[in-house]
This record gives sequence, structure tokens and C-alpha cells, in this order.
Amino acid sequence: MQNNKKWTFKIDWFKIVQMLSLNSIEQIPEYKKEKALLKLEKEFGSENLAEMDPEYLEELIGVELRKLMQKELIDIKKKEKELRKKSRIIPLKRGGIIKIDASDFKDLKNMEGDIQDMLKGFLDKYFNQEDDESDPGEDEDSTGYYI
Repeated sequence: MQNNKKWTFKIDWFKIVQMLSLNSIEQIPEYKKEKALLKLEKEFGSENLAEMDPEYLEELIGVELRKLMQKELIDIKKKEKELRKKSRIIPLKRGGIIKIDASDFKDLKNMEGDIQDMLKGFLDKYFNQEDDESDPGEDEDSTGYYI
């Protein structure tokens, strides 16, 4: 930053990051920060910006960065939404719930078999465990997960 931008030392970037719903300052490109600061300096002047309250400055910069980073903010929200959608297992202390996607059924080879074969296929798919044939009469699922 240049010497004529002394007003920028009053800015709390953490608040701006929170305004934009970001995780860190690194998600804001440096050239977009500079562009927002230059636009505000052109619009208000360096002396007027130096006299403003820090909260008002942060609001101005947050609004300007939101305009400049509109595309990036949408991409970040999409990625977060996809990440939440991809989580399949909700961990619990004693068991859990498995969210099954319809595309999981195409991976099972024997769809016409009985329900036990399908459950074993799901167990192998989600838990990567080998089938234990020591007690074939056991109908209960010992893992504590319900499908």
C-alpha cells in the first residue's frame, strides 16, 4: 500500500471477512482489495476517508468487495453446498444413519437377490468390511447402523 493510504490502517479486515461470509482473508484476492480501496479513494478522497469512523469504512469496503467478488462468492457457496450434500454418514456414538443415494443401487450386482444380499452389499460399500460367515443364522446387524 502507498503512503497516501494511511486511512487503511483503521480497517479491521476480520470484520470485512465476516461480512462477506468467508473463512479467511486469503479468499479475497489482493488485486480486488486494491481495486476496492482505489475506488473508495477516488470517490471520497483520502482526507475524508481518514476522518470517517472505522465501522463505516469497513461497511463501505465490504459493499465494494461484495460487488467485485460476486462470482467468487457464488462459487464458494456452491462448493459449501456440494460438500454438505456429499456427506453421507452422520456419526453418532451408538450407531448412525446412512444417507443412500439412488446411484448407489447401480453398483450392486445382484438386485434380484434377497434382502440380506443387498444389505451385505451396502455394508461392503460403506464400511469396507468383509462378510463374517461365522454365524450365518444371525439376522441382526451388529454394527449399529441402520439402512
